[in-house]
Amino acid sequence: MNYQTLVSASADPEAVRLLHLLGDWIHPLDVSALLPEYRPKSVLKGIQELLSKGFLVKERTEEAKRDALLASVWSSWLPHGSFHFATKDVDFSWSTWQAHRYRQYLTKSSQPSFLKSYRNVPRIKLATEQVADGEFARVLMSRRTHRDFSRGYLPLSAVSKLLYYTWGVTGKLNTPLFGPLFR
Repeated sequence: MNYQTLVSASADPEAVRLLHLLGDWIHPLDVSALLPEYRPKSVLKGIQELLSKGFLVKERTEEAKRDALLASVWSSWLPHGSFHFATKDVDFSWSTWQAHRYRQYLTKSSQPSFLKSYRNVPRIKLATEQVADGEFARVLMSRRTHRDFSRGYLPLSAVSKLLYYTWGVTGKLNTPLFGPLFR
C-alpha cells in the first residue's frame, strides 16, 4: 500500500524483490546489473510500472520530498503505522449474501449481553466521564489509535479518563441489522 495515496495493489514476489533493491537511491541500470537473470529492458519496464502506480518516486522530486517527510515523521511507528494508513477512510460494504447470513445467525442464536459482570469480585467506582467539548476532543474521539503508557504513577481520576476514552461507551451506533451497538 502506498501510504500517501492510499493506493494498494497485489504483486508477485519479483516485484517485491525489485522494490527491495530500490530501497535506496540507485540508477535503474545499476538495478539491472543486480538482476542478471532478466534483460535490462524488462527491469526498466518493471521500474517504470512501479513509478506509474506510485510505488516508487524519482530522486529530487516533490513526491520524493513528501515521501522523506512521511518517513521521518512516522519512522518510530513504521511498520506499525501501516495499519493506521491501511485502515484510514476505508469504505466497508455489505453484500446481500453477508446480510442474509447474519440475519440467519441472529434468528438461530440469541445475541450476547452488551455488558459482562462478574460475581464476588472487588469493584472500584470510577468517576463518570463526559466527552469534553472542543476540536481536540472531537479529533480524539474520531480516532482509534495505538497507545503506549509509562510506568509512572497515575491518579485514579486519570485512569478513569483513560479507561473511558479508550474502552468506555462514548455513544451508540444504530445499525440496520444489529440494532444499536456501543461505540
